[in-house]
Amino acid sequence: LRVGKLIMVILLSAHMVGCIFFIIANFNQHAAQGDVNAQHNWANSEGLLDPAPTCPGEAIDAPTVWQRYVAALMWSMATLTTVGYGDISAHEDSIAEILFSTLVLVVGTAIYTLVIALLE
Repeated sequence: LRVGKLIMVILLSAHMVGCIFFIIANFNQHAAQGDVNAQHNWANSEGLLDPAPTCPGEAIDAPTVWQRYVAALMWSMATLTTVGYGDISAHEDSIAEILFSTLVLVVGTAIYTLVIALLE
């Protein structure tokens, strides 16, 4: 029962962190609307965002939403578990993504320290 609770904490943390990481990219994309050279974020680098977003935008189909969510979740799990990055990482020109990634690394270390301490 204790292990199940700890796994739920890890999964919930990964979900929240992944969603925030995507929100940062999406905000950057819309803030630089129309200026393709200023759209520096991980989701744009992965081809997951429209380079010319409109507000209000059109509805997005479910497979596209899942593709974005899974990519953000993969990043958050790799960061929280301190395993490292595969093909998704903070964009080098996005200060917000770099700072958030650093914060998530520290929080991930704290979460796993707590998990190990509670298992003993």
